[in-house]
Amino acid sequence: MYRRSWIKIAVGFLLVATILGGFLRFLMFNPIAGIDFKNLLHAHSHVAFMGWIFNALFVALLYSFIPKDYEGGKKYHQLFLAFQLSVLGMLFSFPVQGYGAVSITFSTLHIVFSVVLAVFFVRDKNKIFPEKKPLSLQFALAGIFFLLLSSFGPFALGYGMANNMGHDFTQLSIYFYLHFQYDGWFTFAIFALFFRMLEREGIAYNQKAARSFFILMLLGCIPAYAGSTLWTQPEWWVFAAAVLANILQLAGLLYLFISLRGLQSRIRQIMSGWHYSLLLFAFGCFVFKMGMQAAGSIPFVADMAFVVRNFLIFYLHIIFLGFVSVFLFAWFGKYKLYQLKPTQGKLFLLAFVGSQLLMVAQPLLLMVSGPLIPYYHELMFGVSIFIPLSLLWNGIPQLEQKEQLRELVKG
Repeated sequence: MYRRSWIKIAVGFLLVATILGGFLRFLMFNPIAGIDFKNLLHAHSHVAFMGWIFNALFVALLYSFIPKDYEGGKKYHQLFLAFQLSVLGMLFSFPVQGYGAVSITFSTLHIVFSVVLAVFFVRDKNKIFPEKKPLSLQFALAGIFFLLLSSFGPFALGYGMANNMGHDFTQLSIYFYLHFQYDGWFTFAIFALFFRMLEREGIAYNQKAARSFFILMLLGCIPAYAGSTLWTQPEWWVFAAAVLANILQLAGLLYLFISLRGLQSRIRQIMSGWHYSLLLFAFGCFVFKMGMQAAGSIPFVADMAFVVRNFLIFYLHIIFLGFVSVFLFAWFGKYKLYQLKPTQGKLFLLAFVGSQLLMVAQPLLLMVSGPLIPYYHELMFGVSIFIPLSLLWNGIPQLEQKEQLRELVKG
């Protein structure tokens, strides 16, 4: 059913996304006539989301929950190919036209295929888990629910653009999509993989505390969207919803720690030292993200995050690269599906941390009237370009001519 070549395709799209990200940094200090920065940014973000994270989670969830010899598994092969068609369509259409007829068509196709995936997965889980549903599966189902919920953001965006709904409506639609992707689909799918790994390895975590973590994160996820709207100066109850959501999810974080108490040595035993370090780094980023999200409930912080774009990008990269991507590297490495080697991985992490520090240093210096960093955009480009270079150094993720090409297209 799933194939190792699928993972190489996902990492290949990550490489493309990071190269586009580096090129965007280059355009900040050396614009090129005929290249639309915003259109290229759309291509970068869509390839990162759908080409890398979605594909990687697709493969990982199949590996974790659908047996390889499952008789109904062949349909996922055709579905994976359909997803790749839509991602390639977005990759080549967004730089040319931005949000236009072609790019919107391919984006919509991806959403339609996501609905098909949800239907397949829900039907199959009842056959594979006919009785008791493990907690990890509940995380996976919640993640898929939020994946579908996030799709209302692009539809609202299209409606708003067609009817001239204004800048605020456009931004709220984008934030709706981002919130339920990052805090919903990405986060719940990652914890589905993590708890499934513990279940398959026979590591008995605190079920009661883990379930409390799940419930509190679930209850907090929808009202947490209110935190993405505070820059509009909404009614008091919207602020209250954001605060309540953060209280629920911070309490959930506490239960996560309780559920894993005393298991560090067991988890270290099932993972190599390098992959365990990646896992710790990813969870450190998750905790940091939760703290930033809670701080975002403060009106001044919410306004600052909206006005200073660097702060928003910093937050999104903490989740996308620091939490989700690094976790996936650890998880794929544990199952020997894709290996990010230690030397190359450390370069990836150093480039990520360095670019993040530079990203927030400049606006903070500006806010305190301090000396600005000279050649800031050139430095950002110089540091961030080591992210794709580390992936290239690790081994170009490409299909190996005929053998893997046949493996990809055969049913």
